[in-house]
Amino acid sequence: EEEEEEEEEEAPPPPSKKRQPVTPAASAKKQKTEAKPTPTPKQAAAAKAQPAGAGTPGAAGWTAAQEAALKKAAAATDASTPNRWAKVAEKVGGGKSKDACKKHFKELGAK
Repeated sequence: EEEEEEEEEEAPPPPSKKRQPVTPAASAKKQKTEAKPTPTPKQAAAAKAQPAGAGTPGAAGWTAAQEAALKKAAAATDASTPNRWAKVAEKVGGGKSKDACKKHFKELGAK
């Protein structure tokens, strides 16, 4: 009687996961995805309207440069001018509304 020898077949080793070398293009792509989120159009417009080096906003959200522009614009725009605060807000920039300009001007105690 012949005995059949059972041979155990070895399973092939799992395929090794070789890492792809990092190319400069892949590295740049990774850095790009980790960049700051894109600002909304409103945020971008506000950033463009604010002069460079205007400083950081104070507690009320006004920089020293914006306050100076507010005082200058209010002084140059007569109180009887129609839409005075809308015109002042345009000169101040930084996304400040006419109501914000009027309110802040009164808070500063300026006339």
